[in-house]
Amino acid sequence: MKIRKVTIEPKSDTLTPCLVVYVEVESEYQTEGLISICGTLKVDGKILCELNETLKGYNNLNYNILLNLSDDQKQIMIKNNSNPINYTATMPAFLSPKAIEHIERKREKNAQKSIEFQMEFIVKYLRNPVINEYSNNISALANQIITENQYETFTINQSDWTQKYTKPLGIGDFILLELKLPENGNIQIPVFWVELYNKLSENVANMHKYIVLGDWENTMFHARKFLENARLGSNLSAIQPFQTAFTELMTSNNHSQQGIDNFYEGIRKFFDFMSKYIHDRNQAGQIVPTPICKKEDAYFAYTLAVGLLSFIGNKISEN
Repeated sequence: MKIRKVTIEPKSDTLTPCLVVYVEVESEYQTEGLISICGTLKVDGKILCELNETLKGYNNLNYNILLNLSDDQKQIMIKNNSNPINYTATMPAFLSPKAIEHIERKREKNAQKSIEFQMEFIVKYLRNPVINEYSNNISALANQIITENQYETFTINQSDWTQKYTKPLGIGDFILLELKLPENGNIQIPVFWVELYNKLSENVANMHKYIVLGDWENTMFHARKFLENARLGSNLSAIQPFQTAFTELMTSNNHSQQGIDNFYEGIRKFFDFMSKYIHDRNQAGQIVPTPICKKEDAYFAYTLAVGLLSFIGNKISEN
């Protein structure tokens, strides 16, 4: 009884993030019969979850096992019937947030950004009966139930991981955002607001793309572009129409002028902060160390951008 092939695929119809492990088991013709298979799924030696077949995953398969064959007879039987019996076990792997975080941390540390899963299976099967000889010339036919540990690995490269697995597992989607203006049938949103919102949405979409890839530097690059476009309180002449219109919207929601000025100043300060990740020189022209981009930096910038985009979008959609 041998495991011939293991594949791991994403599953998208479950509320809990889930992978499906398909295990192809091969048994000798009419001499072996699988009873059960279970196991564990690991990354870097840490158990992510247990693996068991579900009722929905069982495939119908009947075994005919011949009795009382000698070893020579077994070999003749196998030779004359060279096609082994294959059975594919379907084993869901439900992953907790902590398990997904562990997978991502290990993938980030890998130079190729790939991830290797390790699996330990417990295979229980029935083997062709043998004759056991007892005292007083008594013999009996005894079934052999064998339990074996078998080990497999499965590697997913960066391209496949980002294209097939991240979305079903919810990686990068800790904030769900529909990148379009909130609908309000009572007003006609000015074109200049629509153009600005579309550009900000493009910036956020690029940030999300690089977060999924684990590319924190490019995430911060597009975060800076987002804040550059979102500086509604800038003194640049091209920004004045936006500032005037947005100030009116904020005032209509009972925001004070001081509060509005603080909002514009906050965006400007965050823009200056994000610029530190990009520029080698400070505002005085001195060469300074560039901050190291880490996961928490990128997620903070993305969270800020998503929140600010939602805030701006809802304000400009109000009547």
